[in-house]
Amino acid sequence: MSAEVKNDAAKTNDPVATTPASTPATTPATTPAQKPDKPKGEKQFAIESLRKSCRKLLGVTESTFDGATSALDGKGKYTIEQMKKIIKDWGDKPVASPKKKEGK
Repeated sequence: MSAEVKNDAAKTNDPVATTPASTPATTPATTPAQKPDKPKGEKQFAIESLRKSCRKLLGVTESTFDGATSALDGKGKYTIEQMKKIIKDWGDKPVASPKKKEGK
């Protein structure tokens, strides 16, 4: 990738253009409502930018991304690794059983 293309990617806040090819697949867990600590030197992106490229960056669909980030305020910025942690924790939560109505 040329320096000109990299500079353009940095200006547009495009996580795909600025992400290294080798991003680890496993990360430690945190709760979705808790914003993980920002690793030093990693670029942060707005949620909208991460959502646009969630399939390529995070390996999840837009609906999964939306569910995992629904507890977030939508105004914060996150690194790719932080978002992977949030999605993993959300996916690891057990699904609540519907309550049975009495008399049925």
